Order: sequence, then C-alpha cells, then structure tokens
Amino acid sequence: MADSSTGWQPLPDEKSGKKEKKKDKRAQLAAAVAGDPWLVEAWLDLVAEATRSGDAAASRAAFEALLKQFPTSTKHWIRYIELELAERAFDRVEALFNRCLRSIVAVDIWKFYLTYIQNVHSPAIVPPEKRAESRQIVLKAFDLVLSNIGLDKDSGGVWLDYLAYIRSAEGLSKYEEQQMMELQRKVYHKALSIPLANIEAIWKEYDLFENSLNKLTAKKFLSERSATYMTARTAFRELKIITAAIDALQPTWLPTPTKWTETDFEILRAWKKLIAWEKSNPLRIEDTSILSSRVVYAYKSALLMMRFFPELWHDAARYLIELGKLEDASSLLHQAVEALPNSLLLSFALAELEESRKKEHSSVASIYETLITNLETWVSEINAKYDNEHATLMNLLRGSEVVDMSDWDGERREAEREKEKERNAEVEQKVEVARKRKLRQAKEAWSLAWVVYMRFARRSQSVLAARNLFKRARKSELCLYHVYVAAAQMEYYSSKDVKIACNIFEAGMKAFADDEAIANYVVHYLDFLIQMNDDNNARALFERSLVLLPPENARELWAHFFRNEIENGDLSNILKVEKRMRDSYPGALGVKHVGERWSYLDIRFVAREELGIKGKPLPKPGCYFVCFFNQMFLQSQLCPH
Repeated sequence: MADSSTGWQPLPDEKSGKKEKKKDKRAQLAAAVAGDPWLVEAWLDLVAEATRSGDAAASRAAFEALLKQFPTSTKHWIRYIELELAERAFDRVEALFNRCLRSIVAVDIWKFYLTYIQNVHSPAIVPPEKRAESRQIVLKAFDLVLSNIGLDKDSGGVWLDYLAYIRSAEGLSKYEEQQMMELQRKVYHKALSIPLANIEAIWKEYDLFENSLNKLTAKKFLSERSATYMTARTAFRELKIITAAIDALQPTWLPTPTKWTETDFEILRAWKKLIAWEKSNPLRIEDTSILSSRVVYAYKSALLMMRFFPELWHDAARYLIELGKLEDASSLLHQAVEALPNSLLLSFALAELEESRKKEHSSVASIYETLITNLETWVSEINAKYDNEHATLMNLLRGSEVVDMSDWDGERREAEREKEKERNAEVEQKVEVARKRKLRQAKEAWSLAWVVYMRFARRSQSVLAARNLFKRARKSELCLYHVYVAAAQMEYYSSKDVKIACNIFEAGMKAFADDEAIANYVVHYLDFLIQMNDDNNARALFERSLVLLPPENARELWAHFFRNEIENGDLSNILKVEKRMRDSYPGALGVKHVGERWSYLDIRFVAREELGIKGKPLPKPGCYFVCFFNQMFLQSQLCPH
C-alpha cells in the first residue's frame, strides 16, 4: 500500500490522460473567449475540440455558446443540427430549425431544412396511405423555402429541385397532370424573372418543357418570356460583379464589432452598392411590392454579415418606414437594439418611431432608460478592463519578487519610492491615458442619451418632466456640461424663463469649475446671455471666466466676446478688447485678424481682395479667431522670437 502522506496518486492510463488533456484545452479555450468574446479563432477551436470529443453534451454547450455570440452564423447552425441528427434527437432538430430559420435568410440553411423535410417524408419510409399527405407537406415546404430565399441569386438549385419534385408525381389523373403542368409553368415563369446563377440552365429546361407539351404553343410561351429572361440574365452578370467581394469573404465570415478596417469599409461599400442597385430596379419590375421585397431581402442578407454596422440597420428601418411598414420597421429596430445595445443611433431611431406611432409614454421611455443603463454598464466594463491592465502592467514592472523594505535604510527606501513613482508614471502614460480617452467617449454617449431623453419628455409630457430628468442626470459623475446647456436652453425656449435658465448655467459653472472643458461651457453660457441682450451679465461672466482660465484655454472665449463687441458694441469697447487681446496673445493678431475683423457673414472682401487672403469664411462667428489664435500660439511656442 502506498503511503498517503507522500501525496502520490496513480498515474492515469494513456486514454484517460488524452481525455484530461482535451478537457484542459477546452477549459483554456473557454477561458480565452470568456476574457475576449470576439476571439473568432478561439471560438472555432472550442467548437472543434468539443465535437471531436464525442461528448454530445459538451458539443451542445459549445454550439449554444458560439451561437449566442454569433447568432447569424449559418454554417454553425447547420453543424449543430447535424449533431442532433446524428444523435437522432429529432425534437431538438425541429426546435433548432424554429430558432434559426425566420431570422436567417441564407440559402444554405433553408436548403438544409428542405432536405430534412424531404427525408422525413420520403416515399421510402412513409406508408402508402399517407404518401399523398406527405407530398403536400413537401410541396408546402418548397413554397415556404422559396418565399424566404427564392430571390437569392444562389437559390437556382432550389428552383430546379422544386420543378423536379413536381415532375416526380406518380399515378395522377388527367386533371391532376394538367394541374402539375400548370404549376411547373408558373414556377418556370417565376424563376426566369429572377437573376439566378443558373438561369441559363433553367431557360433550357423551360424550352424543353414547353416543346415537349406542344411545339405550336411553345413558340408563343417562349417568346412571351424571352424578354424577362434576357433582362434577368443581364442583371445576374451585373450582380455577380457587385457581389464579388461579398462572395469571397462570406464563407468564412463571422460578424464582430467593427474596427473600421479597410476590409470593413470594402464590404460595407459592396453591400450598399448592392442595395442601391436593387433600388434602381434593374429588372424593370412594375409591381412595387415585388421590387420592395427584393430591396428588403438585400438588407436582410446584408445584416447577416454586417450585424454590427448601425448604418445598415438604420437605413433598412428608414426604407420600411418609407414603405409604410411601421410594424416591420419597429420589429427590425428592436432586433437592431438587441444586437447593438450601446448604439445611440438605433435606440434614438426606435424611440422616435415608437413616439410617432403614439405608443405609451412609458414604452418609449423604457427605450431611453435601457440605453442609459447599457451605457453605464459600458463604463463599468471600461474601468474593469483598464484596472486589470493597470494591475498587470504594475506587476510586470515591479517583477515577481515581493520587496520587504523593513530592514532598509532611509536612502534605499527613498530610491525604491522613486522607482515606484517612475513605474506609476509609465502606467499612467500607457493605461490611464487610454482609460481617460475611452471614458470620455462613454460620457459623451451617456450625456447625449440624456439630452435626447429630455427632449422627448418635453415633447410628450412637459418641461417639468424634462426638468426632473435633468435633476437625475446631473447627480451622476458621467454628466458632461452639455446636459446643463440643453436643460438651460430647454427651460428658456419652453417657458421663456430666463431666470431658471441662468440658474442652471450658474449651477454648471460650479459643477464644472475644475473640468478641462469649462472654457467650452462658458462660451455657451456667454452666447446665451448675448442672445438675451444681457450685456452686463455677459461682461461679468467674461471677466470672471478670465480669472478661472489660463490664457491658452481662453482663446475661444476671447474670440466670441470680441465678435460680439464688433457686431453690437461701441468703438471704445472694441478698441479696449482688441488691445487686451494683443496683450494676452502677443503676435497673434496679424493680417488675417485684420481681414476677419472687417468681414460679415460670407462677405470677406477686405481679406480676399485687399489682403490677398484666400479661402472660404468659417461658418461660425469667432471660429476664425480661435483657429488663428491656436495657430499663432503653437508658432510662438516653437519660435518665441
């Protein structure tokens, strides 16, 4: 007997050792995708390892996890269903078909479903008394499949299979044979109006079909369909060129959040070109419902690949709205928001659509509330990510050894503290700058969501409802000054109450006193006071803001105030402000300043004709001065003399 105190364990046999290695590899891959759910190669390896193991439960778990992350991956739905077919789990098979078919307009998955139905209702396994019923089920399945993917250029094989199945009927009466011939002709006519990859083969079959029935009438039928066929054939050749880039990538493509790479742009351009081509009606379709169905199919196909491109979701919804299909547009936008829960564009579009449809206030408000919650979750994820990176980088810089400074003298401890400061500075540079930039993006999104939410509340309820939302928003550390500006302006334009608006602006002055964007906020406050013709408070705000802001951050404030003096002040004030600008920014007011000083709106005669300064006027009053001050400030730093 072995001594248990040694901790010895029996060595696993070779087979169990292999199983343990496979489990370890699956665990590693599962950990990898848990850490980064968009590691496509790791997902593919995880599913491959699970299916190779022969463990049906592990394979199911792997497929479920992958399809939760990539719900439009046709090939993985097919492989998952193949797994259940191999296990003879037919209830699971049908449940999987129900889950994927309606949301995926892809030829491969629908052909796979059709094959399954044909196998289940094959005459070889169906009792003779039920064969007629089974045949009707298969015919209905063909109709269902073609109604969903029959417009696809790659569905030609399904059309031919349908025709072959119709012809395979046996023991028909004369009347039934006539019906089958009429059905075949109808299917041929439909197929020949679609730009299919095998349209020439279908035309040849149709030619044989009509001539086999009656050579005299064949010429008439073929002549009637010839123009439609030629148009579809020409359209397919155009379509093949347009979709070349798509077809090249589609077999291996798994949709991931866009990084705006050149490939992303290329595929987006290709899909937009295809959609525009469909809208141009190259098939010269007179029935608008058929034309719109082709465009909608193009959008649906695009969204299988481009799931994380808000532009396509938004365009598709707008197209449905233009058609008057508001319910379909709403359904599509709900899918879009589910796919892209942080998308402001899609949430705003959905909320606006539901508001236009007179949905209940609470229903629309929940869209905004959900978006804001999702954005707050995003902020937590950003912090968690950079906290992890911060800790990892600090550990790498410190090394693996734990330093015990208890026996060190003061000089050595001080040296170690200096090293720690250097490490913190390096981490600050590498991690915290990136964190700050990402958090700024999230705060902008969050603040914009509140601004739009407040507008909705004002429209649908009252300015009081919008004010209550503002009170909620301002309590968050994510709130940017834009929310205050929006709330102040909303108060004034809704109730003409200048006092409430100014109170909000003043509250913002306190809230953002230490914010790096305070200069921008002050400019908005100043513009508001100028619009209110409140010269005294405008001057007071200008003067106290100059105390708060260093000169390099006050250039836009100077520019706006000076422009206001030029347009509305007296000459003595204009000259005083100009002198103060020269004192604050030595060398910054040159010939370009002179040109802009004597301009109005888009009239830049002095600058262009007398001073030789080219270029278009800037659209915003004061913008030129800001740009010019920035330029001169940089030059003064590079060349102080």
